[in-house]
Amino acid sequence: LKKKKRKKKKRRMNETTGQSCNTIVEFEQNQRQAYTNKSVQIVFLLNGCAGMLIALILIILIRKRKGHRADLTLLEGCSAGTFLMSCSRVLVSAQRLKQLNEKVKMITSVQCLALRLDFPLAIVGEYMLHLDMLFLSIERLFYFVGVEKHRRCFSVRNCRYLTLFSMLVAMANMIICYGVVLSKSNYCVPSYCPRTTFMTFTHFIIHLTITILLVTVDIVFYMIALLVHHFRNKVQKLNSLRRMQDAKERTVFHGMVFAWFVIFTMKMIPWISYFVSYFNAEAVDLLVAAQILDNLFMPISSLLYLLIHPDLGRHCKAALARFAFFHSTKNTSVVYIG
Repeated sequence: LKKKKRKKKKRRMNETTGQSCNTIVEFEQNQRQAYTNKSVQIVFLLNGCAGMLIALILIILIRKRKGHRADLTLLEGCSAGTFLMSCSRVLVSAQRLKQLNEKVKMITSVQCLALRLDFPLAIVGEYMLHLDMLFLSIERLFYFVGVEKHRRCFSVRNCRYLTLFSMLVAMANMIICYGVVLSKSNYCVPSYCPRTTFMTFTHFIIHLTITILLVTVDIVFYMIALLVHHFRNKVQKLNSLRRMQDAKERTVFHGMVFAWFVIFTMKMIPWISYFVSYFNAEAVDLLVAAQILDNLFMPISSLLYLLIHPDLGRHCKAALARFAFFHSTKNTSVVYIG
């Protein structure tokens, strides 16, 4: 009797795993075009390489700078997050290009975990980027509220701790994703391992909501900082030295707001598209367009921070001035304060 019961259990397990495999095949068969399109994957690969290069240049320039600033320390964390996401994009695109001529097989979710080495890089990088962007908006608010409070709360050491905290939060989320995979180790998935392998629908909605909230809260802090700065200038009379320093910080602030707006636009549209394509498996073109826009923000965000920030923009202008086309005949003097 015990042997018969065991056989029945095995049959039930095989039936359930077979059903789950069939449902995944039906759901992913239409979306497979988004993963097996050669031109799209080449675009993703080049885009990831560009993101890695620009993020690496940004990190090197911040490291080379002699003085230390809180915003640059947090920007270094943002750049590290972008670099990890770009590495992830390069790895997954290379894997998908390799699988173009291979037949799609059904493998277990644990095997997918071993194949998709890019996934932890993507999760850690994404959370690091969004959390450090949030800390950056709070840092700007504290500066305009009071310089002493800003120095005390946002020292370089504290900013490094905040970057480390964002990394730990990202790793905790990654552990949850790994737990989801291990909880359904017998679940069959296609060999190109879509992201739905690592996230349940509930986890996907929570992840989407948290990332949207993190980016949305940024603008709230930026708007409060703008109002505080406006009213403080009316009340306080600043001397010429403090006014010049304040003008520089205002330039940094405006640059951060502009970069946030571009990133928010380039992230919000893909997120909505992902949500729609999750329910509509036939929306392949929408999914491909969303993925392209979602991946373009990686090099563009780093490039914006590189060009907009006055301390980093000077290095770019100095490098471009070596070429005859960008050479300027005007003599300019730069006064650095801080």
